Amino acid sequence: MLHLLLPLLCGALGVALLVGAWRRRRVARQLRATPTSRLAELRAGVVAIDARVAGDDALTSPLTGTPCAYYELHVEQLALRKGADRWRTLVDDRQGSPVRVADDGGEARLDLSRAQRLFARDAAAATGAGDAPNAQLHAALGARYPAAARQLVVGRSIRWREVVLRKGDALHAFGTARARDGWVLEAEPLLVVTDQGAAHLDAEVVASWRGTAAIGAALVAIALLVGGLVVLT
Repeated sequence: MLHLLLPLLCGALGVALLVGAWRRRRVARQLRATPTSRLAELRAGVVAIDARVAGDDALTSPLTGTPCAYYELHVEQLALRKGADRWRTLVDDRQGSPVRVADDGGEARLDLSRAQRLFARDAAAATGAGDAPNAQLHAALGARYPAAARQLVVGRSIRWREVVLRKGDALHAFGTARARDGWVLEAEPLLVVTDQGAAHLDAEVVASWRGTAAIGAALVAIALLVGGLVVLT
């Protein structure tokens, strides 16, 4: 019975991935079937919008000191646990959500707290990786994130990325609109926001479900093959 445990676990994981892929495929179909709405014409439910950041640049990003309406900083360091390397999050800071956006006819807010964010690499104010934080990151950790600074392990690889959204930046969003003192797009059940346009978002969603489906199908096939060999032997 123990010999069947591995193929059973492998098969269960494969089935779970296939279910996830099926759900993402439904999202992809819905995305293609949802026309882009003007903000003045929003209705409750699933919508797609093109708009620009309208909020004032009242924040200052922690790493580059960039005036912005929204920022996120993610810092990870490589950690060795139980013989396997994995990236451990030191900082995951997001400020400025919900982000106020507008087009030529209306306004809305994007709740980015649980949104899937597909920002171009060009949107990153700073990215980096190395065996130690650079002077800019080291100063930011010491000033804004002392707990994270104390967790740094000398000599371990580290990587970081800061993204900022500034007034006037163009965004495309696909999500659920609800009336909450004005229109808010929320991640209930899904909100995807990108600064690269609708075509890029469509391509990302399609690639995601196809990749997940391929991995799930491979795991199920491996489970059936190994399980069959175990039964025969």
